[in-house]
Amino acid sequence: MRRHLSAALCLCAPLWTALVGACSPGDFPSDGSLETSSDAIINGVEDTTHQAVVAYLHGAKCSATIIAVDGNIGYALTAAHCIDNTAGVLRQGNNHNSGYIEYPVIDRMPHPEYVNAGLFDFAMLKFSGATAATPVIAPLPAAQDNLTSGKQLTLVGYGLTQNGNTSVRHSIKRHLNYATALRLNFSQMTGGMCSGDSGGAALYTVGGSEYVAGVHAFVSGDCTTSGTSVRVSAVLDTFIMPYINGGSSKPQNCAQCSDAHIFDGGCTDHVTTCLNNNDCNAYVNCLQGCNSAGCNVTCGNDHAAGKVLYDAVYSCVCTGPCSNECVDDVQCAPPASCGLTSSDSKCQTCLEASCCAEASSCSDDGACVDCLAAPAISEACAANPPFTSLNTCLSSNCADACDLPSGGGAGGA
Repeated sequence: MRRHLSAALCLCAPLWTALVGACSPGDFPSDGSLETSSDAIINGVEDTTHQAVVAYLHGAKCSATIIAVDGNIGYALTAAHCIDNTAGVLRQGNNHNSGYIEYPVIDRMPHPEYVNAGLFDFAMLKFSGATAATPVIAPLPAAQDNLTSGKQLTLVGYGLTQNGNTSVRHSIKRHLNYATALRLNFSQMTGGMCSGDSGGAALYTVGGSEYVAGVHAFVSGDCTTSGTSVRVSAVLDTFIMPYINGGSSKPQNCAQCSDAHIFDGGCTDHVTTCLNNNDCNAYVNCLQGCNSAGCNVTCGNDHAAGKVLYDAVYSCVCTGPCSNECVDDVQCAPPASCGLTSSDSKCQTCLEASCCAEASSCSDDGACVDCLAAPAISEACAANPPFTSLNTCLSSNCADACDLPSGGGAGGA
């Protein structure tokens, strides 16, 4: 069995490539939450179907969704920026000013990582007065969350305004613009959520049943550019279910932490710098079209200046706010000194001691990197100078350490 070597650079889907090409710096939340405006869901229709989506009244007004009931206790999901010093009430009904059922909120908990409308904007509400007839829409489990660009969801909310001139629940169907580990973004050129719909639900249908896939968090511009909900499956097992079950929240993972700080936290400035640089945009777009390590190398060689800016984002995430969460993430591993890594420590030691120059040359050549991953040494690989040079060096110096057969080389299995 030959020891595989791999290039010491990102070989899997970048954490944040969905950002470039799908949005611009203007899509970052600059106007905060959805709590204050004079508009309901734009171009929506009156909603008399989703009774589990309720009004959350607490001095201000938000929306929420009842996601679980246990005896006379119920649990609702809303946005963390809706939480203030007043517990408030939930009102179930098509119009929260008439014909409603009211439930007093007896406890509330924002997500422990919540900072603003862009970072973990989830909160749980516990209320009393629930019955067997209290409507529920379950949160979407991660196993059923296949949300990608183009998927259709139903956005529901009460269209809350500062003047209280909308008390009727509305809904509208929207297609996903893009999805990340924590966010569901919708293009709203023809309608969508707007200020006042905070905490409302983005509903997704799986197997004929609707689930709460997102919680409305913020809009960009004047509500006709884009709207963003935070992704429920990302925190279902770490925040939502622990709260319902009376336990403590669990730590976020690397992807969730990175998503938060790339979009609206400690690394946002690095992302904005890349977005505003043509070569960095070109590099990320090139990566999105790759399906091999060699292609990644070629993109980096063709867009060297852009790669520097792109790598700065990873450096920020991996050594800054997400250093604990991402300590074992492959994309945060320190670069190998010779450009290539082996899964076997003995092979790696020999590589660095005897074939470092050859490994570095190979790591800078896309075709050579692809040859390393090939199941056998093809004619094209045999004619590739960096690959043949590395192959010869390893066969001569590291055959035993890298478990290479007599006359073999770095490629193949």
